[in-house]
Parts: sequence; structure tokens; C-alpha cells
Amino acid sequence: GFRQSSRRNQNSSVTLRDSKGETIAHRGPDTMRRLDATPSSVQALARAPWSVEVARPQAGSSGSFVRAAFELALLIAAAVGAALLVGVLAGRRLTRSLAALAAPAGAAAPGRTAPELIGEFESIRQQLAAAERRRQESEERYIAAFKTSPDSVSISRFPDGQHVDVNEGFSRMFGWDRQEAIGRSSADLSMWIDMADRKRLLDRIASHGEFANFETKLRHKDGRVLVVLLSSKLMQLGDERYALTLTRDITERKAAEEQLRKLSLAVEQSAAIVIITDRESRIEYVNDSFVQQTGYTREEAIGRIPSDLLGSGLTPPAVYDAMYRALEHGETWQGDFVNRGKDGRLRVNRARLSPLRQPDGSITHYVAVQDDITETMQLNAELDQHRLHLEELVAKRTAEVAQMRDELAERATAAEAANIAKSSFLAAMSHE
Repeated sequence: GFRQSSRRNQNSSVTLRDSKGETIAHRGPDTMRRLDATPSSVQALARAPWSVEVARPQAGSSGSFVRAAFELALLIAAAVGAALLVGVLAGRRLTRSLAALAAPAGAAAPGRTAPELIGEFESIRQQLAAAERRRQESEERYIAAFKTSPDSVSISRFPDGQHVDVNEGFSRMFGWDRQEAIGRSSADLSMWIDMADRKRLLDRIASHGEFANFETKLRHKDGRVLVVLLSSKLMQLGDERYALTLTRDITERKAAEEQLRKLSLAVEQSAAIVIITDRESRIEYVNDSFVQQTGYTREEAIGRIPSDLLGSGLTPPAVYDAMYRALEHGETWQGDFVNRGKDGRLRVNRARLSPLRQPDGSITHYVAVQDDITETMQLNAELDQHRLHLEELVAKRTAEVAQMRDELAERATAAEAANIAKSSFLAAMSHE
């Protein structure tokens, strides 16, 4: 309160009035008459429809009190006006201070002086100014985020869905200009492929106030179908409710995922063994054929080195040397391994090993594709045996034929000699 000032000016008073002339706060005797509205007696506040009246006797009063009252009133008005816009806490402090000002002169809290009260209001004014700056900065950040977001951001009235505002990301994603979208809903723009999805989203936001990462399909202005993720939150602004919706285009990601899924199925269901290792040759992945052919589970294989897990000791060391030498140079290698399964059975695997490169060219993994050629090798061995046997048979038969041919030739020669002798004998007999 103004104990010191009021002791010096027992007949002075200060009154704070609103635009209707009603008293907000009063300090001093009620018998003083109101002064004329001169600049020295009534001050209109810059940002509030209030006035401050200072009443004093005709004989005059302390000018310092009047000046202090005006300064204090101005600080009060500034603080109160800002408090109504920004903070409840500051408003409560201001209310307590106004209550102190409105109390009778003798009822002021002991120990409270005018400079202390002015200091309190100055502190409130600074707090309110800082809060206002923070609010403006927050608004600027929101506007910047809204405008520059690569995702589609829209504000629509709930529940009819009419767009109040959309950002540039919305226009880039769906092809609709801001002027075309405002005042129309996504249904009006024929964006929904499945209207049942739209109903589910509206029901969700009506019951929970928000939803996140709802996958659906929306139509571009040119007719293309986009796969998107929708997230929305309901906001109350005055008497209206609005939905702030963020939409992310995941069409390319879904296509890549589908391609990866097909590749994964092809690898997993391949009849060949597929092994992926890190650069230290430790297994990170094996497919189902590996499990079926070797008898080892994925858990047993992960982290092991293939040659340690499957080595039989029958593969020549030169094969491994050639393999590591090729891989160290980033080359593909092909060769045969004699592997031993968990059950002890030996299998011959024809392997093709290749390095896996990242986009920057660095090698991070190796992939091995192995075909079980055990049966093929056995069939080839059997065929070789049959071929050798056949060759032996053919050679033997050829020899027999040659012998028979020689014998026939000899017989033919003897017969011819006999014929010649016979002919000579008959000729001799005929002369006799």
C-alpha cells in the first residue's frame, strides 16, 4: 500500500475505473471531489479502456504522490492487460496487488511500501513480456513447421472435414492447390479409395480425440493411388473443433517392402542352401534349406564360421586358400566343399560365394549359395563305372571280332589255295 504517501497526504485519493466508469480499485477518503479530466489528473491507459483518477483538496497536494500514483497506475494497467492474455499465475499476483491497492489506507499490509509494490508490478510486467515473446516465437515455429514440412499437413473442421488450411506438402503430395482444397473436404476431392476407412477414422477421432499411423490409400488429383500413413489430433478453438492431420506418403516404401518380401521368400524357399556371413565369416543368416540339409538349427548356426561348423577335413586346404584369396579381392569364387552334417553324413556342396557391397562400394557381408551335388556326384561315379565296363566290353568284343576276321581270312586263303590246286590237277588229267 501507500502508507508513507498517505501519511503525508491524508486527504488525497487514487481511483482506477473501467470504461463504464465503475470503480475497480480506490485508495483514500471518499469525501474528495473528482477533478476535471486534465492530463495531470486523469490518464487513459494505452491498451485498456480504463482511467485513473487522482483526487486532492483545492489547497493542493504533494506532486510526488500524484506522479507516483500515475506511474503505479500505468504499471498496473499494463500488467493487468497482459495478464488477461497470457498467464493465470501473473493474473493471480495482480489480483492480490489490486486488492492491496483497493484496501482502506489503514488496512494496508504492514511493511509494504510504494516502491515495493511498483517493483512487484514491474516484475509481473517483465514476466508477461517474456511470456508474450515465447508465445510469438512458438507461433513462428509452428507456422514455419506447418509451411515447410515435407509431409502433408492440413487443418480441417470437425466433423464435416472441410479444409481450413493446407500446407505446400499437401499440394505436392495430392496435386491440389491450397485455393482448391480450402472449403472442401477430402471426400469432396474424391481422395478416398475406401470410404469405410474414412468413417473408421472419424469414429476413432470422435471417441479418442486422436489416432496415429493409420495406413490407407488415397487418390492423387491425377488419379494415381498413394499408400499413406495418417495421424490426426482433435483441437478445440473457441466454439469450433478442428482436426490437425499429418499425412506421410509411403508408396515407394511399400513397393520396396513388397520387393524385399518377394526376395526374402525366394531366398527362404530356395532349394539351395543360402548363408550370409559378416566380414569375419561369422554366420548371420541361413535359410530353411540349410536347416533341412545340415540338421543344424538357425540358433546353432548363427555366429559360427561355416568351415568350423560343417568342415569334414576332406576338403583340400588349397580350396579354402583360393576362396579367401578371391573374397579378399572382392571377387566371386566357385568351388566344391565336402561338408559333414550334424548327423555325420558327408555331402558334396558346390558353392558360389560373392561379396555384398553397400552403395558406397564397401563390402560388409558375404553370401554363399550352395547346391547339394552329392547324388549327382554318385550318379556321375556310377556312370563312369558303367562307361568303363562298357568300354571294356566293347574292347573285348572288338578283339573277338578281329580274331574271327583273321580266322576267316586264313580259311579263305586256304580254300583259295585248295581251289587252285584242284584246278591244276584237273587240267593235268585232261591232257593225259
